[in-house]
Amino acid sequence: MMWLISLIPVDYFLYAAWGMILLGLAFYVAAKLAALTVYYKIAELPLEILAIVSLGLGVYIYGDYSAQTVWQQRIAELQHEVEVAQQKSTVVNTQIVKQIQVQHKVIHDKQVVIQDRIKEVASNIDSECVVDKQAVDILNDASIYPIRSTQGVKP
Repeated sequence: MMWLISLIPVDYFLYAAWGMILLGLAFYVAAKLAALTVYYKIAELPLEILAIVSLGLGVYIYGDYSAQTVWQQRIAELQHEVEVAQQKSTVVNTQIVKQIQVQHKVIHDKQVVIQDRIKEVASNIDSECVVDKQAVDILNDASIYPIRSTQGVKP
């Protein structure tokens, strides 16, 4: 049943609200005019009841229409904010991807340098398994995070 109401354009609810309010005012005026005449005095109470119900329903419909309008505006604002955030996120994502590529290159370059140094010092390691001081220095250099050292941050 509610889907039938959703087929009605929203502006028609505004017209219905104003129509109910005007109808309520007309009933109220008719009730006061009926109170002035002797023959129609009996119609005063039903007309006042109709006026109150019509005015109340009209104000309720108008309030619902106003709330719906406010929410639609809020939805439009939030959709705009989401679009702006998506555009900003694409820019930030490209910057992050570039930074990750630079970090991978720095790590790879440091790995190649460490491997070359290990090859050079490998001949210094003797058969007694005594670790040369240069080998320890190479391992210590390899344990330093290369990105921090290139960005000036000490580990």
